[in-house]
Amino acid sequence: MSRPAESRPKRKRAIDLPEIVTRIAWFITPWRPHPKEKHNYEFFPRHVLACIKVNRLWRDTFTPVLWTVFNEEAMALRNIPDAIIRAHSCHIRFLEVTKDRATNPFQTTQLRRLTMKGWNHYSVCTDLVVNNPGLTELEWMLPQDNKIERLTHVRMQLALESLRQLTALFLGDWRFYTNQLIRILRTKPVLEKLSLFGIEGIAQLQEGTTVESLTHLFINSDWKPNPGLAELFQYFPNLDRLVFQPDDDCPITEISSHLRKTCKKVTAIQAVDAYMFSYGSISEKDQVDLIVSTPNCVELDFAIPALSANVARALLSPQLKNLRNLRLNVSGNTKVNLGYANRILASVNHNLTHFILINVASNWSSKKCMALFERPWASPTLEYFKLGGIGSPGSDAFTGILGHGLYGGYGGPAFGGAGHGQNDADDPPQAFNPDPFVSESSADKLLAKNGWKLLTPAYYSTSVLDSRYSSILLKRLLKQVFILPRMRSVTFENHEYAKIGT
Repeated sequence: MSRPAESRPKRKRAIDLPEIVTRIAWFITPWRPHPKEKHNYEFFPRHVLACIKVNRLWRDTFTPVLWTVFNEEAMALRNIPDAIIRAHSCHIRFLEVTKDRATNPFQTTQLRRLTMKGWNHYSVCTDLVVNNPGLTELEWMLPQDNKIERLTHVRMQLALESLRQLTALFLGDWRFYTNQLIRILRTKPVLEKLSLFGIEGIAQLQEGTTVESLTHLFINSDWKPNPGLAELFQYFPNLDRLVFQPDDDCPITEISSHLRKTCKKVTAIQAVDAYMFSYGSISEKDQVDLIVSTPNCVELDFAIPALSANVARALLSPQLKNLRNLRLNVSGNTKVNLGYANRILASVNHNLTHFILINVASNWSSKKCMALFERPWASPTLEYFKLGGIGSPGSDAFTGILGHGLYGGYGGPAFGGAGHGQNDADDPPQAFNPDPFVSESSADKLLAKNGWKLLTPAYYSTSVLDSRYSSILLKRLLKQVFILPRMRSVTFENHEYAKIGT
């Protein structure tokens, strides 16, 4: 005899099982890629709010999802009352504060990442740090020109020392006292990334301790008010990636010495001015010394006044056999720089896969850039090459926009479309015959014949390619890369070409 239907246990639906709902919550987020800002996100909680309204189980599961990440700037337009923030702050794990607050509505004790920018109430900031000992990432940017009493600084230092689980630390506009930074670092047994932006007061270090875990170091600070900053390198024996700004007072010789003696595992160096407009006064000797101080370097991004014979020779030395990615930001004479770049490309004594050559001032002469092809390229491992920085305001580089419009059909000015035939700054006054390569149909045929294609959208063209010599330069460049066995892509100004099937 079967049991009555009303006495049978009700079978739960799948959406009422906590383990199923929890799994669903992994795939629904209140954030989405920003439609206008690349590499940024916007708060878009529509889907999470809909899930919260399903039933009590879903509300209890998805409410923490709604509050896990709290970005104050992104949520500013929603005017969330502090009382609501305080009630739900226990769910926050990733917090970014950009408003100067006299009180702290974030009563959380389980933060994993904390970002504070422009918060003048230092005691409130310090309490927030102390209350979250499990922090793994901290970015603490103080207001510029801050005048903090020493006692307050000591309390902030003690708060930083209490964070023993930090793996990433970013300090901006801090004023340090004697060995204060070293005392902070020696309490970080798992710290991997250290960023120092606009700091002052790093004097000659009187004591120190090795930070074995640190692999990434970013320094964007003036060197003159920090005479002991270069000494930090000796405490990071496992340093892997270094980014710093080589201004006029940068002690390159001392840095190179520490890299050679202590930081023997460095594989990536970026030594570029933060704004890419000036390169300091690094001597040629210091440039070479820095290059050869890291024999295990795989990536090198270097800003130098000029590519000289000694620098080119250093880049081709057997010590840099591991170098794969090279980016040079140079200025100065076009023919000299491109001539020495040709020596690198014509050599088989390197293992480069990526080579980027940029003139930030954009005043290279397209005619003199022909020095790039003085000798045939013999780079057996090269896969990508980029050349940028041709033309300057007031020359033929900008006549395409004024005379022919920005858009020039398929290939546009890149193949001498609308703007082809204009005089280059280097052109003689007499007339000339257009190069037959740069017609639209022949360009298509040449690319197709060699199994290549234009990736740049047809409407996105740079007027610098409108001139005669720029068109010829592009032709020479493409014909050169076609024959390199591993070449997959090349960029000329903003035009990118790629081998079909790569």
